[in-house]
Amino acid sequence: MKIYTFHVDGYQQQPSSRYFPDVNLATLVEQVLQMAAVQGTGAAIRDLRQRRGQ
Repeated sequence: MKIYTFHVDGYQQQPSSRYFPDVNLATLVEQVLQMAAVQGTGAAIRDLRQRRGQ
């Protein structure tokens, strides 16, 4: 996954999210997608909400 921010001279790739700087989004998305494939999207969304609520 790639994260981009818009600047005056166009989009620039960033190493992390401006809104979630402490979260490795690529890993999180991979884990959620794997859980969704195995346990279903509802379980994956519940787990994601619980993680973010910590």
